[in-house]
Amino acid sequence: MLDIPTNVLNEYLIPKDYVKPDVRVGNYFLEWNTSSYGIPQKEVSNLRRFIADLAPFLSTFIFEAALGIPRSIREKASSKEAHNFEEAFSPRLMIARKIRNSEYVLQMTADGAATLSRSETIAGDGKQADLALNWNLGQILFDRQR
Repeated sequence: MLDIPTNVLNEYLIPKDYVKPDVRVGNYFLEWNTSSYGIPQKEVSNLRRFIADLAPFLSTFIFEAALGIPRSIREKASSKEAHNFEEAFSPRLMIARKIRNSEYVLQMTADGAATLSRSETIAGDGKQADLALNWNLGQILFDRQR
């Protein structure tokens, strides 16, 4: 891991137009990771649309699919093999949407955790290699108060 001074991060690496908007779709909302810088202001509507497209499935199909991964592994492998597979690969369900040079990914584990992340590729100038960035935006949670 790189040890970059905070003043260098703030001046050169942290985009100034990144925001952490309130993202709510129905009873679902994004609880932002405290260490995330957020997303570009121009992508807020894309993120809301991605979550809105998934919302009808979050409580039924997707959770069942995420729960079915370890169940399927246990049915087809010995208990030791199943345990080793789950430990090594931590099976999860992933749903992604690519938007230009960035991608939003929803990962769901068998315990029901729904983590939203964003990845982006910054193209080099031909002489320099591309830079790939990936960060955790937060958790998609269900608001039981609404």
